[in-house]
Amino acid sequence: MDNVYSEDISVYEEQNVPAQNAESPYANPDVLADQAPVKIRTYAHPSLVLLLMLLFFPAGIITMLFFTKWGAYAKILVTVFVLLIALSVYEILVLYNVVDLPSLIEMAVQTWNDLF
Repeated sequence: MDNVYSEDISVYEEQNVPAQNAESPYANPDVLADQAPVKIRTYAHPSLVLLLMLLFFPAGIITMLFFTKWGAYAKILVTVFVLLIALSVYEILVLYNVVDLPSLIEMAVQTWNDLF
């Protein structure tokens, strides 16, 4: 039965890395530093992000915020622009009685008038 922690010296010889002591696999920190796993961050393609924003509104915003290399100003501008478009589409649907919900702009104006 093979020990899970046993070392195969041929692997180290192929990579030109010295084999470590069998009793202590963590004996040489220089070898461990070279073998540390590298985290690679994946980014979404801008066309995919824009497509998600158009078809699946919240998923597109979340994808843009967390999975793009865009700067902060670009993310803020795109978020505000997409929110304005979504609000406009909602208000148009309310105006033509496609959805039976109250208008958000009308509610905001009414709240403003009640407060002041």
